[in-house]
Amino acid sequence: MSSPATIDLAEYPYVRLASGEYSVEISTYGGGLRVCEYGGKPLVESYPRGDVPPLSSNAILAPWPNRTEDGAFDFAGQSHQLDINEPARTNAIHGFVRSERWDIRESTNDHAVLECVITPRNGWPWKLTLTVDYLLTPQGLRVTYEVTNVGDDAAPFALGVHTYPTLFGAAVDDCVVSVPVDMKLELDPTRLLPTGEETKLATVPVLADLPEGLALAGVLLDDCFQASDKGDDDRVTVLRHRDEGVEKRRVVMSTSANLPWFQIFTADPAAGHGYPGRGRALAVEPMSAPPNALRSGRDVVVLQPGEKTQFHWGIKIEE
Repeated sequence: MSSPATIDLAEYPYVRLASGEYSVEISTYGGGLRVCEYGGKPLVESYPRGDVPPLSSNAILAPWPNRTEDGAFDFAGQSHQLDINEPARTNAIHGFVRSERWDIRESTNDHAVLECVITPRNGWPWKLTLTVDYLLTPQGLRVTYEVTNVGDDAAPFALGVHTYPTLFGAAVDDCVVSVPVDMKLELDPTRLLPTGEETKLATVPVLADLPEGLALAGVLLDDCFQASDKGDDDRVTVLRHRDEGVEKRRVVMSTSANLPWFQIFTADPAAGHGYPGRGRALAVEPMSAPPNALRSGRDVVVLQPGEKTQFHWGIKIEE
């Protein structure tokens, strides 16, 4: 995950949208959300203008999310070596586009389209275009990603979004999260790579509560989960206050069926990675493929020349 740092973002404008009680601000540095609010209150963790998104806050993760072991993988009979950008664990993490310049293709009061061209580089010989479409309505935000293979050869692809939902800035320890998952992908605790084992979530102490509602007080997470249901309906994640008599509203995130994996992470100063200005924070990261997917091939999309595919997610407030 990237560390917060002040950089010169004069060449990276922001796009602001508003509709009804909702407003968002999008950074062209990485193409992700800087702000998403309802009635002036946050629905995602924000960060100051001029800063790199701390802890990959709300970043778009492509052409792969999460970690690739040693940055090495094979595809179509060829070996590839990505640059290592998580040196402490010797992994290549979260792709390229979270630190790329995104071009604004369309911008109105409530709608914006940004585009990033993924060009060949070390370990990545393919050319792709990735667009992100932000549509804001009085009912909430919907975000659609479309990737197109504009090269001459088949290309691998996976996508994730490093969302940090928050219920109007309530303390994480006062919140309960439910995520529609039923399997836990076991990770090596040192490198956070899959061990090859999977566990039915219902058998895991504490985490068995996650589908219906996991109380976050004192919980530390950096774990990967799967929704094994292969249906076509969106999956719904809910963040609510533990005392709904105090705060009756809920943050609701919907994710497309082709984002069946979720890395769930708690930023925490006690663990050495607090969220700036907040301390504890919650990341719920929908992904199209699990950690180390470029290496394992699991759920990696293979795009033929000219082929495209889409993913989407959304966020809103509900009573």
